[in-house]
Amino acid sequence: MFDKLKDIAGNASKMWEMKKQFTEMKKMLDSILVTEEDYNVKITMNGSQEVKDVEIKCNLKEVEPYQLQVSIKDVLGKCMKRAQKEAADKMAKGGFGFPGL
Repeated sequence: MFDKLKDIAGNASKMWEMKKQFTEMKKMLDSILVTEEDYNVKITMNGSQEVKDVEIKCNLKEVEPYQLQVSIKDVLGKCMKRAQKEAADKMAKGGFGFPGL
């Protein structure tokens, strides 16, 4: 019976440590900010891939809607790839066990 209690206590301790590591990792990811832009838009995203800012740089009266859609798609894709890379690099350096990509 006491062995089961020791196992439960040990598992609780491991879970607490995992929660602590997850919280530290989330803080680290949220601290990463990347910005990508082209002539139409500028997008800022954090390492958790949450969009933090979108700026329309062009005059909406002078640009075709399709051009703006393509710009948003392309810049968002570049921003996501860069955020993933920077997050992976920082996680590898931070000892979270993930090798850099």
